[in-house]
Amino acid sequence: MIALAIASAEATPTRDGGAERQAEVVRGDDVRRVVDGNEHRAVGEEPDRDGAVAASERLGEETRGANVDGLPAEVDERELVLLVHEVESREMKVVLQRVSRASVVVRGSLRGEIGPGLLVLLGIADGDREDDAARLAGKVARLRVFEDETGRFDRSLLDTGGAALVVSQFTLLADTVKGNRPSFTAAAPAERAEPLYESFSAALRELGVAVEAGVFGARMEVELVNDGPVTIVLDTT
Repeated sequence: MIALAIASAEATPTRDGGAERQAEVVRGDDVRRVVDGNEHRAVGEEPDRDGAVAASERLGEETRGANVDGLPAEVDERELVLLVHEVESREMKVVLQRVSRASVVVRGSLRGEIGPGLLVLLGIADGDREDDAARLAGKVARLRVFEDETGRFDRSLLDTGGAALVVSQFTLLADTVKGNRPSFTAAAPAERAEPLYESFSAALRELGVAVEAGVFGARMEVELVNDGPVTIVLDTT
């Protein structure tokens, strides 16, 4: 879902949420698009409501489906800021660690254990979908992070026959921009995240990867021996 917010020089509101920031007034002769996280800024000089609508239309294909809600009848004659923000951010995240062994324990009980392979910490964002899970699983399975005979990174889980230990990790979606207490509002709620967590693991299995897993939503103790060390961060942005 995409929403459009407009602020004049006299009104620069602050919006709550992960990628939403305080609007800034920027002068410019032409409308242009600037990428800033999940925000797309179109900056220009427009004299009236019709001009504001025209500015949004100039965003073209990159903001298809945008809704222009609540445009003011009058705006500043020389300055206008358009903030196009993706309300449902889609940024499924994975932290991969190449391991010689890894395990996960829940309440004193061993729930998953692998030898050589990848420990996969998976964070699911609000707005992620099954196709995101499948695409990221394919990336994990095919990522060449294992050495060949010459020592180059040229082999994947599929090439080595290694296993994956998948552990749910919503804290990967932490927002630490404001204050010292992390905010996790960008993380998908449990009822939506758990099916995608299961879909991710299922997609790995369908590709031929042996998968072990933690327990979704549980407090877990994860042990690993990082081989390298090799740690890589992936996401769906």
